[in-house]
Amino acid sequence: MVNDVAAIIPKEEKREFLVDDTFTIFLKENDKDLPYFAAQIDDIATVQDI
Repeated sequence: MVNDVAAIIPKEEKREFLVDDTFTIFLKENDKDLPYFAAQIDDIATVQDI
């Protein structure tokens, strides 16, 4: 995967994502209206070792 945009989060701004339940992730380009990828994750244990 190649990523030409990076974000640096200041240390004082801590972000936490809890994914204990079913969730959906969308990937979208900034200049587009529709996402180019979507996935519904029902069991995070099947993907967390990747």
